[in-house]
Amino acid sequence: MPEDETLIYKGAKHTFRYGVALDKTMPAKDFLDNKHLASDRAHFTAIFRMVADTGVEQAMSKRKFRKERTFYGAKKNNCKGGPKSKKMVRVVCFRHGNIFVAMFAFWKSGSAWPESVFTKANKLKAEMLQHKSLKS
Repeated sequence: MPEDETLIYKGAKHTFRYGVALDKTMPAKDFLDNKHLASDRAHFTAIFRMVADTGVEQAMSKRKFRKERTFYGAKKNNCKGGPKSKKMVRVVCFRHGNIFVAMFAFWKSGSAWPESVFTKANKLKAEMLQHKSLKS
């Protein structure tokens, strides 16, 4: 896989990349490429661009990007195409220097992220840090 496939956007302050798991998949990209999310995909790209261009604080002040423990979540409510009664999507990211890595996404219900999301995030972060796109 060419390294550029992981690049989402390079801005003035940060770069956004899709994380690559050990099995060579890009779970966040795969989720967002779902045809049912076609009308929502641009929303997440706009959030990534805002963070990359203006910094984390600007996006967090607009409540589109928030910190959850040691991770970040790009959010959109009222997405189409999700399971019954789940309309909120969160793209889980981590920060590695000036790079934000979009790891995976999930359909959210309720107010808090389930503990299973943090377990998955910790596992994938360890895998994704090994990919060449994050090596200096």
